[in-house]
Amino acid sequence: MVSQRLSVVIFLVVCSLVASCGSPPASRETLSDQSYEASEEQLDQPPSVSEQSTTVPAKTNVPTQTPTDVPQPKTSLTNDPESQEESEALAVAADSTQEQPQTPPNLAVAAGALGITEQELMEALGPPPPDLSVAAQNLGISEEELRNALFPTGELDLGAEESNQPQTIDITNATLTQQSGNCADYVNSYTAEALDVAGNIVYKGSLMIEIRDGTCVFTSNAIPNHQFNDTGDFASDVQEQQQSFTTTTNPQKKDSPTALSLRYDNAILLNGVKVDLLAAGCYGVGNGINGCIDMTTPWRYDPMFAGNNFAHDSHNAHTQPDGTYHYHGNPKALFNDSDGSVASPVIGFAADGFPIFGSYFNDNGTIRKAISSYQLRGGSRPSDNGNPGGTYDGTFIDDYEYIEGAGDLDECNGMTVNGVYGYYITDSYPYILGCFSGTPDASFEKSRP
Repeated sequence: MVSQRLSVVIFLVVCSLVASCGSPPASRETLSDQSYEASEEQLDQPPSVSEQSTTVPAKTNVPTQTPTDVPQPKTSLTNDPESQEESEALAVAADSTQEQPQTPPNLAVAAGALGITEQELMEALGPPPPDLSVAAQNLGISEEELRNALFPTGELDLGAEESNQPQTIDITNATLTQQSGNCADYVNSYTAEALDVAGNIVYKGSLMIEIRDGTCVFTSNAIPNHQFNDTGDFASDVQEQQQSFTTTTNPQKKDSPTALSLRYDNAILLNGVKVDLLAAGCYGVGNGINGCIDMTTPWRYDPMFAGNNFAHDSHNAHTQPDGTYHYHGNPKALFNDSDGSVASPVIGFAADGFPIFGSYFNDNGTIRKAISSYQLRGGSRPSDNGNPGGTYDGTFIDDYEYIEGAGDLDECNGMTVNGVYGYYITDSYPYILGCFSGTPDASFEKSRP
C-alpha cells in the first residue's frame, strides 16, 4: 500500500513541476538513403557481438494518457485508511489537465540523497499536490536542493563500494566524476532509461562490467543513458543489441600506433554504447555514400562534418542499418562539457584499454579543454585525376594534418596527465581518438556476415 501511495506522490510531484507532463511524438523523416558508413556496417558488423537483437527488445511505448486513463483504486481496499488516501490522491490526479510524466522521480533515491527515509520525505511533501517550497522548509534545506534530489542531474562516482560487492546503479542522465584510468575500478551493473524522442518510445539500457582473467568485460545492450534521436533523422530504428567487449587492465603503448580501420570498433563508453568513428564513404567510390572499404583510398568523408548530412542526433550519434546506436564524436553525455571548473572524468575505454576522458584537464592548476594537434590544411585540394577539388574545409578526414606540438595531444588524440595516459574528447578532429596508441583487443574486431 505504501508503494501504491508512493507512485501517486511521484505522479503529482512531477506534474506539479513540469508544464507539460508528456509530449506528442515528433514527426520522423524517412531517409531515402543510408549514411556514408552503411557498407561498413552491413559488411563488417559482427552478427554475434554487435548486430544481434535480443528476442524481446527492452522498450515500452511512452504513455500518452488522458485524465480518464488514470487507474482507479481497488474496491476491495476502500475501507483501508491508506487506500482512502490513495483514492483521494487519484481523484486529484484525475482532475489534472496534464498528462502522465514519462520519467517520474525515484523517492527512495531522492530520500537517500537527502539522508532521510522515504517516509520522512513523504511527510515533508505533504498532501497532494506538493508544494516544494514548503517541503524544503520542512526539511530544513533549500528548494533547489530538494529539486536536485527529486530530479537529479546525476553526478555519480562509478564502481563497486569498498565492500567489493557489485551493485546495480541507475545512470540515467548521469554525469560521472571518477577519474581512474583502470577499467577494474568500474566493475558493476548499470541500468538506464532512454527516450527515443522522435519515436516517443522509452528503452531500458543495461551494462555489466566484470573482471575475467585479468581483463575487463563490458556486456551491454547498446542503449544509451540519455534521450536520443531528437532530430528524427535516423535511417533505422534503434534496436537493442547483445554486445560484449574486452579490454586489458594493463594497457601498454606501442612503439608505433595502430591505425583506425573499418575492421574495428573503437571504444566502449561507460553507458554501454560503442564508438565507431569512421565512415565507409569516399569521394569517387561508387555513389560516394558507401562501399569504400579499402583504408588506403583517399578522400574519406568525415561523419562529423555538418555538410555531409550523417543524420546525427544532438549526441553526435545515429544508428547503423541493424539499429545499433553508436557515437561518431563527443557524446554530449557522461561529463559536463560546459563546466570548466573541474577536470573531466573517465567516460569510457578504447579498444586498446586506455581510458577516454572528457574535454577538460588540469594544466598545472588551470582547468581547460584539451586541444587537438590536427589542423586543416591550407589552400585547396587537387582537382585533377579524380580528386574532389575545393578548399580544405573538413569535408574529408584527409583535409586534416597532424602537426606535432600544435595542440596538447599526440596523433592518437591522447596525452599523459598525472602519470595516466588517456584519450581526450576534443571539439575538432579527431574528436575522440585518431589511432590506437596500444593494441586493440580482438573483441572489438568486426566479423563479416
